Amino acid sequence: MVEVAGGLGVKVEMAGIERSPFAVLALDQVGDQDVGVKQRVAGARGAVAERGGDEPARRNRILAGLATPRPRGVSLKVSKGVVIPDNMKTIVINADPVAPRLNDAFVEYAQARGFVIDPARVRRAQDKARVERVVPYVRESFFRGEDFLGLDNAQRGAETWCTIDAGLRIHGTTQRRPVEVFKAEELPLLAPPPQSAYDLPVWCEPKVHKDHHIEVQRALYSVPGDLIGRHVKARADSQLVKVFYQGKVVKVHPRKPPGGRSTDASDLPQEKSVYALRDINRLKQIAASHGANVGTYATRLLDIELPWTKMRMVYRLLGLVRRFSAERVEEACAKALELDVVDVNRIARMLDNALESRPATEPSENGQVIPLRFERAPEEFRSGDEGSTP
Repeated sequence: MVEVAGGLGVKVEMAGIERSPFAVLALDQVGDQDVGVKQRVAGARGAVAERGGDEPARRNRILAGLATPRPRGVSLKVSKGVVIPDNMKTIVINADPVAPRLNDAFVEYAQARGFVIDPARVRRAQDKARVERVVPYVRESFFRGEDFLGLDNAQRGAETWCTIDAGLRIHGTTQRRPVEVFKAEELPLLAPPPQSAYDLPVWCEPKVHKDHHIEVQRALYSVPGDLIGRHVKARADSQLVKVFYQGKVVKVHPRKPPGGRSTDASDLPQEKSVYALRDINRLKQIAASHGANVGTYATRLLDIELPWTKMRMVYRLLGLVRRFSAERVEEACAKALELDVVDVNRIARMLDNALESRPATEPSENGQVIPLRFERAPEEFRSGDEGSTP
């Protein structure tokens, strides 16, 4: 491709690569302000493309953004190709003449389609002069005076214009028809079109919140707890959500719809994961690990229609184990179960008063009545005139 390098007012032509196995595709956007497209087709943008060689500007009439629908990028695949785009945010995040920062989604697309990205410098039209030069021609010849009824109508018009009006004309420099040159020399350089649509991923940099989750596309995904308060990179496609930290994959989740949640219990603290996930069986196992009677007592507490509403009682029972030791709580639970008393507050009072080891009062033998401590004699309840004669 013949390019022009300029500096200090001196311009020279760069060496052509017409015999190179590489193909160069220069891209430019035809924005709404340039072409005056109606608001109903404002989302469609034309990509003016050309491949280098001794025939300059042969395919610069192709409006790739209108001719066929393409998601956020170039869908033309060039064999061993180099793409020279403008510094649009969908491709270049931070422009730099030496080391530009590229959009992760577009870099991944370039790798999937097999081309290299070489952005043009800012305000350096000579980096892709062939494309810049034909933008006014596309604007004046195709868009000027047209009133499109919609995107489909604009696409059909673009195909007709590219094939007939611009494609069959005699080029001023090469004196050849661009369509004929494209079919004979450029088409063999293009790889076959993809058999399936590209699964366009979404990249973002969410912050890990205190609940061990990040938000990606309005859905929540858990990450390991040691990343709380830090920013991670997340990639979401139609199937998976991958979370990266410092270039390494730290978590993979299935994609959830907006409002959904994907939580891995291993990402949560062990002491909180049971309550957060309402894992009733795991809570019973923890209680049983402190003693058989403690486990049975926890099972009795959770033996209702909505067991997760009694989880706090079991957690209080486990708190008594940490406070008074498992042996004392085991003995208190055994005595409470013997009397069929299922009340954690009663267990706590028994432990506070050290009643768990006191033997229960046995009933009297032979039907003898045990005298009460504050028993009063029956005579004290007689009235004064009782037993007197009239």
